[in-house]
Amino acid sequence: MTLLSYLATTIGGICAVFREERKRIIRAGGYGIYYHVDYVGAPRNSKTINVSPIQNIWEQTQLAYDYGVDKIWIVNVGDLKPMEYPIPLFLNMAWNPKNYTNENLLQHTRDFCAQQFGDNQADEAARILNLYSKYNGRVTPEMLDAQTYNLESGEWKQVSDEYLKLEAEALRQYVSLNPEYKDAYKQLILYPVQMMANLYEMYYAQAMNHKLYKENNPEANFWADKVESTFKRDADLSYDYNHVMSGGKWNGMMIQKKIGYTSWNDNFPKDTLPKIYRINSANKSGGYVFTAKNNAVVIEAEHYFESKNSPSANWTTIPYMGRTLSGVALMPYNKEVTNASVSYKMNIPEGIDKVKVHVVVKST
Repeated sequence: MTLLSYLATTIGGICAVFREERKRIIRAGGYGIYYHVDYVGAPRNSKTINVSPIQNIWEQTQLAYDYGVDKIWIVNVGDLKPMEYPIPLFLNMAWNPKNYTNENLLQHTRDFCAQQFGDNQADEAARILNLYSKYNGRVTPEMLDAQTYNLESGEWKQVSDEYLKLEAEALRQYVSLNPEYKDAYKQLILYPVQMMANLYEMYYAQAMNHKLYKENNPEANFWADKVESTFKRDADLSYDYNHVMSGGKWNGMMIQKKIGYTSWNDNFPKDTLPKIYRINSANKSGGYVFTAKNNAVVIEAEHYFESKNSPSANWTTIPYMGRTLSGVALMPYNKEVTNASVSYKMNIPEGIDKVKVHVVVKST
């Protein structure tokens, strides 16, 4: 007798099952599944981190079992780490597919976290593990880029903020743990959350950089800096996992490339800084021209088109002063201000003959 094994796709979906009348004809030996929690192949590798939503594993194993695909279940575990949770979940489902239901599924997650971090930390750890698995199921780190989410609708900011919030919650729990649990928590929860939250922040920053650069908005430079700092932080997080955590026990585990994919595989030498653009730094002394969008123009004080000093006082930028970027002032204050001015320039759409200007100034 021969046995037919159904493959699961790179995103954890079983490709096909046969109706009952066809199963008896095609394979008298029965049917099985070959499931991936780690994947090498098209359309793109998935090797960096756990991206299997808990509910997806449960739902797909129910699909297989309900159709009689129950003779053998195989799971591709990759390098075992960092798939420490989805592997036992799949194996426990294989042992007793009906032991967990849609209503008690997360009890499995809680039991796993209680075993790793103690019962008093299990609820919060399970909540975070469930959410990061859910968020990672949206898109893998290898597939994520600046075009993944819609910037204009606010979707990009929303998903990035969700992950940054989860990172703060994971870090808050991490510092509350007894020392003997911290390395395990970093491996299973904190690092995966920090790594993905940082990637989301990096690609969101890249999307903002590209948008503002096209608008000739000098804020593009701020977002370019953010891309560079988050790219460096990714390397720092990996270094900590490899060389600091557990005294370097898992050195080499987090060297998988994930930033810079152009095809299905990681056939590139190292992680690559995403493409960024900068407004010429010479503009810091003026020359800014803004374009109206959605019937509004917002200009920072230091982003003037032209400034003229008085004979004895100069326009001075004061970083971080005020509500946002900076403030400008003619200093020294006790000198004459004759002929001093600062001007701002914008392109106004055709048909507009009147504008309302709102200027934010200090009272003294």
